[in-house]
Amino acid sequence: MRQSLISVIIPAFNAAVCIERCLESVLRQSYSNYEVIVVNDGSTDRTADVLRGYGDRIRHFSQENQGPSAARNHGLSLAKGAFVAFLDADDYWLPDFLSRCIKFFEQYPKAEAVSTGQKIITWKGEVQINPTILRGDQEKQDARLLFEFFPFWAEQDHIRTGSCMLRKALVDRAGPMREDLRIGEDLEYWGYLATFGAWGFIPEILWVGDGAPSAAAQGWLTKYQQGRKMCPTVEDWQQRLAPRLRDNDQEGFRVVRGRVAQTYAHAKLLGGDIRGARHIAQRYGPDFPVNMVSRLFRLFAAKGLPTWRFMSVILLCREAVKGWRLQRSHYRTQGGVCL
Repeated sequence: MRQSLISVIIPAFNAAVCIERCLESVLRQSYSNYEVIVVNDGSTDRTADVLRGYGDRIRHFSQENQGPSAARNHGLSLAKGAFVAFLDADDYWLPDFLSRCIKFFEQYPKAEAVSTGQKIITWKGEVQINPTILRGDQEKQDARLLFEFFPFWAEQDHIRTGSCMLRKALVDRAGPMREDLRIGEDLEYWGYLATFGAWGFIPEILWVGDGAPSAAAQGWLTKYQQGRKMCPTVEDWQQRLAPRLRDNDQEGFRVVRGRVAQTYAHAKLLGGDIRGARHIAQRYGPDFPVNMVSRLFRLFAAKGLPTWRFMSVILLCREAVKGWRLQRSHYRTQGGVCL
């Protein structure tokens, strides 16, 4: 039986340090019928040179820098496959990602999308396994359809951009990603797509997220600063998604929105919008996930603006230290000298 064609879409911005690892993981897949579309999103490093070195094994295109959603949408407009899989340039797949996803769709023909387990390498070099049901000595589980997507998403936080595959027909019905969202655009899209059809989950680790080398090469603060300055409001983020939710979706969506809201509050604070960050913390703080930063946000948001500004200085210093440590680690790994 003829294999279905999969379109693999990779946005790349200043990804010379990591794009080769990403592409090699695709070209070494056990599934053979795929096309690779790389959209160079205005890179100023050697990304274009690296892409040219792959010849006709990939299709690569260039555009002015417009952000990851615009790059993915550009790739979607060129995709010829019956299925679509996104992969960011600083991440990579294990060899059976494509084959396991296709097998799932063959097993569950009513599924419109599927996500797999993930291994995330943090900026400290620590390994985190997602979702939580894959951690520890858990009994082996079978792939499944998610009849209640939002409660599972809220509990397990089980999707990353590179961990999912979509039917192209689903994308054609729902439309492309929102290009005006520079942060959380992927989360908005997964939730939005879930209102059009059923998702599935494969409880196997088949995707690895490792953005530290790219962040170190570009500079931690530099890589994320543009997106932070363009960070929208939570209300804008949920604009097209919220009206499509069913009653059964609401509680799970509230939890997911709380994660997005904390990310937005943090991004606005680091991007210089102190008042906007405080507004989000005041309105959505009770829904933030429980961690050190969210505790600080909830505590200081109830105080006056001068106290909030003091906390923002603490977090800005913390971010600068994180960037310094990452840069130092990168230079050591590369055999350089960190001055």
